[in-house]
Amino acid sequence: PGRVYYSPTANVKASLMVTAHAPAFGSVLTDASSVSLSNTATNLTLDLQSSDSSGVDFMTNPNAITIIQRGIYRVDAMVMGKPNVGAAISLGVRNSGFSMSNMYQEETLSANESVTFSLSNFVELNAGEYLTLAMTSVPDSTFNLPSFGIGARLSVQQIM
Repeated sequence: PGRVYYSPTANVKASLMVTAHAPAFGSVLTDASSVSLSNTATNLTLDLQSSDSSGVDFMTNPNAITIIQRGIYRVDAMVMGKPNVGAAISLGVRNSGFSMSNMYQEETLSANESVTFSLSNFVELNAGEYLTLAMTSVPDSTFNLPSFGIGARLSVQQIM
């Protein structure tokens, strides 16, 4: 909804339509200390929500961001930590349980080698779709997240 403003001093009356677009945004995070990984995708526990959010749902799908309004979104994901054994570790953003080919990263790491996975892309999302973070490890490993603070984050920001 917009408002129409008329200039009381202009010789020719003119109007200006002002509208506001309130894009959706929000994050889910974890401060867990570790996650057990295998060659089967494990969804990360993302049980903390950003201190401010709008137009997204955190309640319908646990550990996820559920989209309320169709649009183009910037999606960002970050996970930092280190495996307890040498392993090929992967991180992917999943849309309603399905891998997103443009939101995936894999690194082969030595035991206790630190890594920060960082993913970012612009994607079209529909109402009702939900995003999660999933990781794998070959061989099985315990992926240790930072001792203090946030070890994983998934964020969305609607741009259109």
